[in-house]
Amino acid sequence: MLTSSSPSSLPSSRNAALFTLSDFTRALTENDSALSSYATAEHAEKFHLLTEEMLRVNRYMNITAITEIPDILVKHYADCAMIVPYIPLNAVLCDVGCGGGFPTLPIAILRPDVNIVAVDSTQKKLDYVKNTAALLGLNNVTVQASRAESLGCSPTFRETFDFVTARAVARMNVLCEWCLPLVKPGGLFLAMKGKNGASEHAEAARAISILGGETLFCREKLLVSPFDAGAEIPAAKSTDQTILAQGVENDSDEKISSQKIPKPVDTARTDAKQDEEAMRRCLILIRKIKQTPKQYPRNNAQTSKKPL
Repeated sequence: MLTSSSPSSLPSSRNAALFTLSDFTRALTENDSALSSYATAEHAEKFHLLTEEMLRVNRYMNITAITEIPDILVKHYADCAMIVPYIPLNAVLCDVGCGGGFPTLPIAILRPDVNIVAVDSTQKKLDYVKNTAALLGLNNVTVQASRAESLGCSPTFRETFDFVTARAVARMNVLCEWCLPLVKPGGLFLAMKGKNGASEHAEAARAISILGGETLFCREKLLVSPFDAGAEIPAAKSTDQTILAQGVENDSDEKISSQKIPKPVDTARTDAKQDEEAMRRCLILIRKIKQTPKQYPRNNAQTSKKPL
């Protein structure tokens, strides 16, 4: 059972107690104040159960490489929660390449009004998502074993979804060809990207146009971990940096024995830079303004060999 008290630091995933309600609240709200209404005891209980189950199954199945509780709260749960405010009420949503259930399961917990079709080509991952949804009492998740390009050609699924999302699946120009055919005209596609999201978005401009989309925003964010002792996150980095569619546009070395003495490496600064890069996120929201031409999506070989 969760409590409202918060220790000075979160316990390791190796301990029985995973996190408190206060920990859950901080992870969400310090990354996006708009998520405060979702930081409830009921939601925290479900995420606590999800964490226990994920770590249990992860012992014998590759669900996630992120296993420390602070990282799970921020890099999985807060990361996925950031897209929740953009999902329309009562939407039918498709998660393309759901893998270990992200963002499917966090969305299903936070938005019970949304019906989710979780798509992946790996059946054992889908079995895990289905079983975990049942364990959490989520009746708004169904799974579909399919490749994304096959799904987009199916009359059952093509242009039927109000909202389509994908997290860390493929480069943006390829991802658009997989996802935009699934979005109904007037619907939305939100790509969850990492540090290279803005450059991938610029690269995908032609694909977005051909496939019937129009960019609403390309928004860069830096995830914040409130559990890092002494962490120094520049204030400007924790706020949205939006790129509108129109804008997507030596000290001398001393020689000894003919060898140069290498400059000392500031490992602390290097590690901090790497940590910051790993926390960079980019949300790209696209509206479907017209139907996708019938020849798309192409098969995977064509898409990979000659992306739009």
